[in-house]
Amino acid sequence: MFVNIHAGGTFYAVSQAIQLNHANQRYIPSSAMATMGYSLPAAIGISVATNGKRVIAFTGDGSLQQNIQELQTVIEYNLPIKLFVLNNDGYHSIRTSQTNYFEKRYIGESSKSGVSFPDITKIANAYGIKSVRVNETNNLDEVIEEVLNHDGPVICDVIVPREQEVIPTVASRVNKDGSMSSRPLEDMYPFLDRKEYKDNLFISEID
Repeated sequence: MFVNIHAGGTFYAVSQAIQLNHANQRYIPSSAMATMGYSLPAAIGISVATNGKRVIAFTGDGSLQQNIQELQTVIEYNLPIKLFVLNNDGYHSIRTSQTNYFEKRYIGESSKSGVSFPDITKIANAYGIKSVRVNETNNLDEVIEEVLNHDGPVICDVIVPREQEVIPTVASRVNKDGSMSSRPLEDMYPFLDRKEYKDNLFISEID
């Protein structure tokens, strides 16, 4: 089994939760490269290269639009790709930045600010791909089992909170001159108490 994702919220969520328990399992992220739309074509490549082994891919509702046409490749070759779409009604990273640094003056982050996305299940149906939707956690285990046990490709539309905070993360700060600077990797948000932070440093502190 192969699991692949791209950068963004899916990388944070999956990387913190995934557990690989067998030697033949692989986790293939494209972290730190901001590659929206990577998951679907990468899943296709993995599936073809491994002669149709099961591939589990994660993407966002915004990222899926970058290479959505490749769903036809999936159905053309009946590739057993299980595509989980984390659907937060837009571009979460843009929303977070505009929340933190622009006093929630939103533009181009969701249907509420000029950008909308199609219904994922309708898209799946148009391509002839089985689809399911998850709106709550009560039946999550059953839905996941249904998706993973299906012989062919499946798209699972997972509705997630629009305002879900992604932590820990490298945070930026606005300097007195209006410029922005990011904290180093060892000083991620939410920030530790400064004494605890300094007591645990093995390197010189970066101001």
